[in-house]
Amino acid sequence: MQAHENTTLRSWVKTYPLWPKNRMDERKLRFKERRSTSQRAAFLGAYELSGIVAWLSAMSALFDSAKLLWSWITHNSAANGTGLLVVITSFYAYLTAHMAKTMSRQTRAMVQPIASLEIHWDGDEYTPKGHFEIKNLGSQPILLLDVKLTCVFRPMFGPRHNERWELVEHQTLWDENIVPPGKLLQPMFDFTSRLNATNNRWSANELGYELRVVASDLSRSVVLTYGLLPILSVASCRAGIPSDVRMRYLRDWLRRHRRRIVSWMPKNSRGPKELT
Repeated sequence: MQAHENTTLRSWVKTYPLWPKNRMDERKLRFKERRSTSQRAAFLGAYELSGIVAWLSAMSALFDSAKLLWSWITHNSAANGTGLLVVITSFYAYLTAHMAKTMSRQTRAMVQPIASLEIHWDGDEYTPKGHFEIKNLGSQPILLLDVKLTCVFRPMFGPRHNERWELVEHQTLWDENIVPPGKLLQPMFDFTSRLNATNNRWSANELGYELRVVASDLSRSVVLTYGLLPILSVASCRAGIPSDVRMRYLRDWLRRHRRRIVSWMPKNSRGPKELT
């Protein structure tokens, strides 16, 4: 019977190894737990106290700086106060200008036109006949201001191999045309007759192309110039409107408002009266 009880006790101790053997071990364990808790509380209290001391020292330094500033202002209140007001106003104006510039950039990025250009030829590549695509990749409609395709012909052989011809075709039909989001235009081009007029034998290997598209948003606040050089596989984009396009729109505006401009001029400076 005693052997059976010892065996049962050993199996119980193996099953619960963390259980204290007697009351004394249980008291020691509780004392260690209370000591660790008190140490942790003391450490947290010291940490919070050090933070409070650091905050008070920082506030003391800030108070001393404010006290010096106030004494400087009250020493010569008119001049020093005006100077301080100028500094604060300048800093506020700088922040306002920076904020306005950031908002302007965000607005321009939202409404700026995003276009993709491609050229397709009828038959072999670089032949003088085909079409090109202008696709709107953005989420806003774009307004086309100028579409120009240039065909460059430079003979590789013959007595005029050093000469160069630039055949420019302005697609004025698409001026001020609106391209909705996700849509595309496919204008046609044909330089065959103009190449034959040069009295030179030509081949597709002697031809190069350059496509330029000036587009903007509907309010014309953001104008971008897209370019494509297919022979080099180069697509470019730059901000602003080219000078020749600007001058062309200026001439059109003067032509439309010619009579009004003449009516503003003095009578002595006007030219001879037109016959109607």
